[in-house]
Amino acid sequence: MFTLTEELFLLSLRDGKNSVIVPHSATLPYALAGAMLVELTLRGNIRVENKKWVIPVDNEPVVDDERLKELLASIRSSQKPRKIAYWINQVGAKGSDLERKLLTVLLERGVLKEEKKKFLWVIPFTEYSQQDASAKYLRKQQLRDIVLGGKEADIQSVVLLSLMKSIDLLSQIFTPDEMKAASSRIDAIVKDETIGIAVIETLDTIFAAALAASMSATFLV
Repeated sequence: MFTLTEELFLLSLRDGKNSVIVPHSATLPYALAGAMLVELTLRGNIRVENKKWVIPVDNEPVVDDERLKELLASIRSSQKPRKIAYWINQVGAKGSDLERKLLTVLLERGVLKEEKKKFLWVIPFTEYSQQDASAKYLRKQQLRDIVLGGKEADIQSVVLLSLMKSIDLLSQIFTPDEMKAASSRIDAIVKDETIGIAVIETLDTIFAAALAASMSATFLV
């Protein structure tokens, strides 16, 4: 099973002619950072106080994911509580490093394969192509079934759909003719009170911080 952050990255990959393409997007690294904070929140390792401060929780569940473990260790070692935007900027600013780590996960799980090539038979470069498209295909189908088929949504799917909408990745799942209906349906799913108002408020705060960070990065480029 993939984590929320891994799923977001997997679904962001675009199909090229003979390879997969990581989108050159200023928003993706910060959305991935937001996803990591959401994961720690849903796992009960941190909480968001006053829609602003990230607070580590005492006696929190053990974290087995290395990326989440590193982020949680940084949060816990901070000399004072930091704002959501601070941590999103810290992680998002290292987007290339995070994307490389996520590529490694997909390679280790056999989803992608790595090929060493040479440009003009001289300059070496690495290209990634799909080795097993089933994971990505099945996840897309699950999300389509939730949005267009009315199937019950789990919290990870709800967050994933919301994140993908926030950074304009819904076209990776839905056709142009489906986009308007899909977008409206996602809004309705996210606002479903069965998810929990506290969770929704936390997600909204994290998404807003991620969007602000990505916009700042765009203007600095």
